[in-house]
Amino acid sequence: PDTSGIESLTEDNVTSADKDDIEAVKSQIENAVTDLADDETKEKYKEIADKCDELLDKLEKVAEATDTENTEKVKDVTAENVTPEDKKDLEKAKDDLEKALKDNGGNYTEDEKKAIEDELGRIDEALEVIGNVEAVEELIDKLPENITKNNEDAIKAADDAYNALSDYEKSLVDEAAKKALTDAKAALAELNKPADPNSPATGDNSNMFLWIALLF
Repeated sequence: PDTSGIESLTEDNVTSADKDDIEAVKSQIENAVTDLADDETKEKYKEIADKCDELLDKLEKVAEATDTENTEKVKDVTAENVTPEDKKDLEKAKDDLEKALKDNGGNYTEDEKKAIEDELGRIDEALEVIGNVEAVEELIDKLPENITKNNEDAIKAADDAYNALSDYEKSLVDEAAKKALTDAKAALAELNKPADPNSPATGDNSNMFLWIALLF
């Protein structure tokens, strides 16, 4: 059997592109060993067959590293349909893919590496949407129940952040948070309403006699 195609392969550098060659060598050895009586040659071929099995086992583990329960759960999640409930699953899937690249970096073809990186990019985009929504909700949560004029900057920051969200991101913001922001803006607007020019200002006695006359 011609084993030249697998001689340089190890568990650190074997990729799916080598699988056909490995299986071909293993098949040739299995067919040849039955007709050989030389124990030394049989032992040599057995070592090669064992190496083929180790390489094939490695390829199976490499494939499993990116095809996990976590990655399966979020395979269809994108920035256009993600929900806050997807966050933990996305983070777990991201951890799995990053670990796969770290542990098996030399076992992926360039195309496979790009596919994994594309998956990580999709997950990051989905997590970014959740992060944007959480950031807005955090700003709103920090607003006090009793609004004063001192809260104007905080309210503006929360409102600007909310308005900067995409329409889809806005739809993910908790309804209670939206109401809290609306109520805070309304309370601030009420505080900032200009005083009624027909009502006497506190401490101003200039129209006191006029008001007394009107009362009578």
